[in-house]
Amino acid sequence: MIEINLLPQELRKKEALRFVIPNIFNRRFVVTLAGVLLTAHAVLGALTVYQTTQRGRTQNQTDSLRELMKETIGRKSEIKAGKERLDQIERMTERQFSWAKLLNVLSDSVPKGLWLRSFTVEEEMGAAAGGRQPASPAPAKVHVLKLEGSVVGNGQETAVIGRFIKSLKEDAYFSLVFDEVEFFNITQRRIKSFSVYDFAIVCVFKNGKF
Repeated sequence: MIEINLLPQELRKKEALRFVIPNIFNRRFVVTLAGVLLTAHAVLGALTVYQTTQRGRTQNQTDSLRELMKETIGRKSEIKAGKERLDQIERMTERQFSWAKLLNVLSDSVPKGLWLRSFTVEEEMGAAAGGRQPASPAPAKVHVLKLEGSVVGNGQETAVIGRFIKSLKEDAYFSLVFDEVEFFNITQRRIKSFSVYDFAIVCVFKNGKF
């Protein structure tokens, strides 16, 4: 049977439109999405741990390099100091005189009432060594042996010092090593009731002897 709706268009019953949303949020999709999110989270966590580890490793390498540089600098200093000691020993072995013989000469030349307190080797300008004016405007440096001592001579102090200097100059070995022996200075001091005179003598090494 055929039904014909003769009602006007505006009076006809309108059917509601239905929108059908596909059921995309099914169980499989949710599980897959959760797996993707967990995987992404794990990857990001791994990247964070890797970056942290790399930074720590880089810092450790930097610290190791710094320690290595310090150790290298320290070893260079030790090598330099060792070389200087070896050079000093080499210079001492190449000297043209013997300290043992020199000390024997000093001991044998000391007169009664005089004693030596110290002796040092110094480097001075030619003019300052003997107290004389140099022949050239630029004097060369010389090595000197400076003897310091004291004397008690009851008014004969300068004479005692003079005998000591004379004995040094007349010694054959001493004359072989030193070019000049000069009286440098003298000062007086008192120890209780005694007058003690402190003096200094400068002995100039010959060229090439020190």
